[in-house]
Amino acid sequence: MTLTTARESAAGTPAADTFAPDPARAASLDRAVRRGLADSLRTIFDSLDETFHVEPAAVARLLSAVDAGPVAPRVFAAYMDLVSALFADRADEAQALLDELLGRDAAASAGLQIATIDDMDLGQGQAARYRRLLNDDVEFVLEPTTGAERVAATAVFHAALDLLAAGAPDVEDEIRGLFRQAVLVTNTTGRGIGGASTFALWGAVFMHVDFLQNRLNAAVAIAHEAAHTHLFGLALGGRVVENRDAERYVSPLRSDPRPMEGIAHAVYVLGRMIYTLRALIASGRLRADESEQAEAQLHANLAGYRGGLATVLEHARFTPAGQAAFEDLRRYMDAR
Repeated sequence: MTLTTARESAAGTPAADTFAPDPARAASLDRAVRRGLADSLRTIFDSLDETFHVEPAAVARLLSAVDAGPVAPRVFAAYMDLVSALFADRADEAQALLDELLGRDAAASAGLQIATIDDMDLGQGQAARYRRLLNDDVEFVLEPTTGAERVAATAVFHAALDLLAAGAPDVEDEIRGLFRQAVLVTNTTGRGIGGASTFALWGAVFMHVDFLQNRLNAAVAIAHEAAHTHLFGLALGGRVVENRDAERYVSPLRSDPRPMEGIAHAVYVLGRMIYTLRALIASGRLRADESEQAEAQLHANLAGYRGGLATVLEHARFTPAGQAAFEDLRRYMDAR
């Protein structure tokens, strides 16, 4: 769901240069998304009739928290459900969602919270909501991790962030600027995923424990999801192409044909993965075996990027946000 179509860049940064990771830009995107959320919530509260009960002081606290700084992903999730309930005239459900939004502190926890997909970590009823909002046109069921899986995956996740901080610090800084919550998952049904993110859960990243086995793969996987979130932020919840989802094309990152929106995201993300691998290789922070692995990944990602870009350039009908993002992407890739 689109909050606004405006495009905001970091202070002092030209809007036409948004490809490279930048913590200031990440903070700017977060502010723009929260501004859109606050504006939409104000519109909702102003339009509620007397059948709904809201405390003005609670409304003021919520809007103040959204304006002030990062908020918990569950706030965006509840907002999405509230809009759906109001449009469908499900008044009782809408009132319950209003009570939820107004009854809990909206501010995100300090730092990056590591969680799994269960209510003990996320809050009552949140695990089912997270699953529902994350699912796309390929069905899969996400499950919480076991205790042992969580301990091991958390250690690798932190090792990956440490590697990025040493070898690609701008990538690590952006990750911490965009994400408030890393949700560790596994699955027993449907296709496997390496990671996932959605605008409806702005600030959350989902990471499959099977892809958190070593710090290099984990670092690239986290950077992959940060790139999706970066692009969500540039479009502020909107699309990067105007192509209909019924139009399907070969994807550089998936075996099944995908809508052009997914293809465009995949190509952009490949550019960011290439950026991350190049930085890590050049940093000298990788072990010999990791350097070899990184070079192989870089070669494969470059091939995927070239093939995917050809498909995008032939078939994509960009929105203004998508056009600008791809101009920035190509400027970076063409210069190297």
